[in-house]
Amino acid sequence: MKKWQAGSFLLVPIMFLSILTSAAQASTPECRFAGQVVLISGKKSVCAPVSGNIAWINVSKKPTKNLSKYEKTKLKAYRAIQNAISKEAPKNIELKYDISANFPEELKARYIEQSEYATRLYDQFFNQPTIVNVYLHTEKDEKYIRSHPLMGKDASDFDVWFADWRAGRLTQHNIGLIARFGEQTGKAEGHTGVLVPSSSKISTLQLYADQVVAHEYFHVIQDLFKYKRDQQGYELGPNGFDLYYPPIFREGSANTVATAVSMRNFEDYLLFYRSFILQNISSKPFNTLTSTSAIIKVLNEIEYGKSFPEAHWTAYPVGSLVFEWLIAEYGFDTYKKIVYNQELNKPFEENLKLSTGLTMDQLYAKSAQHVLGGFQDALKLNTLKPVQRR
Repeated sequence: MKKWQAGSFLLVPIMFLSILTSAAQASTPECRFAGQVVLISGKKSVCAPVSGNIAWINVSKKPTKNLSKYEKTKLKAYRAIQNAISKEAPKNIELKYDISANFPEELKARYIEQSEYATRLYDQFFNQPTIVNVYLHTEKDEKYIRSHPLMGKDASDFDVWFADWRAGRLTQHNIGLIARFGEQTGKAEGHTGVLVPSSSKISTLQLYADQVVAHEYFHVIQDLFKYKRDQQGYELGPNGFDLYYPPIFREGSANTVATAVSMRNFEDYLLFYRSFILQNISSKPFNTLTSTSAIIKVLNEIEYGKSFPEAHWTAYPVGSLVFEWLIAEYGFDTYKKIVYNQELNKPFEENLKLSTGLTMDQLYAKSAQHVLGGFQDALKLNTLKPVQRR
């Protein structure tokens, strides 16, 4: 999980943008941090910078016929994932919770609900009863985390977060705590979880935080089908882990699925998704993505995650758009084949070809226009002139 800078901001698309009138702004809360979310007149609104200023902005619903090609592709993918969510109780997954007494009660209820809702989609990937452990902890639980046989393996990754949260910094973020399918007591089980500052409330977390539970949980699904390969281990270098599970699939497609599960309507999905893309628009390599050829170049560079320092993080927004396009055009069942076929222990390009009929080059070329569409929307924000809050 990348550590986001405190000065970064979330934006939303111009096509759906509503900036509050002066009268409405007089009674609205102050924008305190990037990505802060409130309901204003029944609409989810986000604190964001617009043309050098900050303002509350939101996404308004518009008729499907008025959506752009890019937006229609997003809608198609969103509906494909939402329609796969079962209305029945899970048949295979049993959730077991490991929740700290320090975990904020408000977030505890929300994350339990998110876990159970995601289970209605993820349960279809299992064919036998399986326990998935859900860990919810805070910086106050550092000693317990370090002593835990699974969470303790990566505990040092959280040191900087523990220090920041204790100092009252970056408390708008939650982060993934654990995400794997493996053994702890002799039987393979799922393990997923989230860390939050002990002072957190729903109102103090940024918009991105709302999909982290489902994102980390989806890694359990991915890991289920590579579990046997994990037992063998991986070589170092380009023939290692990323050869089988490149970042655009591992992280990018996890974002695609998790965001669709976490956003309960299409307007929230658009607000989240475009905000996520736009948050990164001014940094490299995102500021170079102005053509399909530039998109394809970057996709090739990040394929194995080691080409440049930002490669892994680039895979989150760019990869999520690639697989959003794939799900829209080929269906969620075809995407599921890629997940299932990890069991075959083949390099990802072979898996992709077997599952979809596409080569990596074809996937990049066919999805590039959709990826570009997300970044083109971001550039339109430069024309906005926000109404200032009184």
